[in-house]
Amino acid sequence: MSKQEQGVGARGTSELIAWLSSNRASGSLKIVAGTTEGELLFNGGNLVDARLGHLAGFPAVNAIASMHDAHVEFDPSIDTPTTSSMTSNEQVVLKQFFGIDAVDSTHDPRPAITDEDETTVITTKAPPATRTEAPPRYRTRYRSRRSRLRLNSRVAFVISLLLVALSLAATAWLLKQEYRDQNATPPAVGTTTTESAPPPTVANTAVNDKPIPANRDQAPPLSRDLTGNWNVVNTVHTTRYRAFKEMRIGFALSINQTGKTFTAKGQKVSENGRTLPAGDRTPIQLNGVIDGDRIEATFSEQGAARKTSGRFVWKIDRAGGLLTGTFASSAARASGESTAKRQL
Repeated sequence: MSKQEQGVGARGTSELIAWLSSNRASGSLKIVAGTTEGELLFNGGNLVDARLGHLAGFPAVNAIASMHDAHVEFDPSIDTPTTSSMTSNEQVVLKQFFGIDAVDSTHDPRPAITDEDETTVITTKAPPATRTEAPPRYRTRYRSRRSRLRLNSRVAFVISLLLVALSLAATAWLLKQEYRDQNATPPAVGTTTTESAPPPTVANTAVNDKPIPANRDQAPPLSRDLTGNWNVVNTVHTTRYRAFKEMRIGFALSINQTGKTFTAKGQKVSENGRTLPAGDRTPIQLNGVIDGDRIEATFSEQGAARKTSGRFVWKIDRAGGLLTGTFASSAARASGESTAKRQL
């Protein structure tokens, strides 16, 4: 299997994990959802390690299987360990809930006998006549020991189910908090929040017995008509690839506004101030909505290798000729500052 990268939903993630296990795949399955990253390691179809953020083992697998809109990338060239880092209880639950094998070759499946009476020796290869001739007290001790082992295994299974239930509850709470954080509206870049000062009070004074009226001049109305040509510059602050960090990417857009919605078409025209040749300019399309002085838009860009998507959040200045805010793109998981200026 070659290195593959795609975006999937919650059902697709579960099916992909089951497919890798059933096809005895070996390699690393990396998962990215928002700002959360995780990884599943497979060796011959067996799950040997799992993590998601600060989660590990079964809680990590359960959280990954319930993710929505996750971005996955499978790399079969990664060397993976032959033994599992998960506990035997987690391996049992993974097999029952997801049908996934997680084998630890260093684990000895034979139960350890810890009774103080170590003089009793039971040999499964001994002939039946030898076992029937053993004294009754030895047979009683062996049955008692076997009963205790069965009871201990049942207690361990019940405890493992309780731990799984607690893990599921904790995972659901963490995912809910993470979802709220990712969907919180980021503040516009370059703006500060200050308390507005109360309007100045101008006292009326008498000049020739005529009162002087207070100054009631108002600021000009906010211009929200975006129709026209714009130059957009995105500055990358965070990215998965170090070479793209602090890169300035320029776009030329033509916006057509209808009411509170608008569409735009354009192309990438520059990188770090260097104008791109015509063959390297990739097209971009936007769909957005205007709410007061706030603009939200989604975009799709047809790159040379594949199609990427992302989101703009801008704020309009009072003159209507400058937009400031942020951007986020699926290309290299890049995000940062975004500004747009109207062409005169």
